[in-house]
Amino acid sequence: MKRKLFAALTGFLVLFALAGCGKRQDTSAIGSIYKAQTYTTNGKTHKTTKAVEMTLYLTNDNKSGVLSTATLAQAPYYRRYETITRKTSGNKTKLTTTGEMLAETFDDASDAEAGINTTKYSYNKTGDSHSSGSYTNAGKTLDLKLGNTTWHFKRTEKKTRFLLPYGLADQAKQAKLDQKN
Repeated sequence: MKRKLFAALTGFLVLFALAGCGKRQDTSAIGSIYKAQTYTTNGKTHKTTKAVEMTLYLTNDNKSGVLSTATLAQAPYYRRYETITRKTSGNKTKLTTTGEMLAETFDDASDAEAGINTTKYSYNKTGDSHSSGSYTNAGKTLDLKLGNTTWHFKRTEKKTRFLLPYGLADQAKQAKLDQKN
């Protein structure tokens, strides 16, 4: 009788532990990283500068990703990460933001470039969802149309792990705790 009770209790605890794991949010994903090289607006193409940088992280499952923008030329040094979903039709992919967003500010450009020593951050898991734009992909390059501007990206990494906004927010929170101690 004791053996059956122990087995039943152990089985219940294992199921309870596994059910708890199902609610954990992913902090990272595997995919490709694209960095904007140039952008075209009003018929003129311009080279990107540290004034505005844009990076697109696309997961290997072709369902989601992260769009990151940064201002690194002068204070305030700022980074913003938005989670996106993707829907592909032919060679055109539509992006929709999910509402999950992280914004970080930094004291200096080198910290902002490295993504370390966040001075302030704001994380929102459930904001407004809206259409964000669309892109066409041609191998190692990608053209992302956002409003009247088309950003021209080049793939810099393939099959690499990157942090999602939740993971970046968790990292910023831990860094703040470490700075206080």
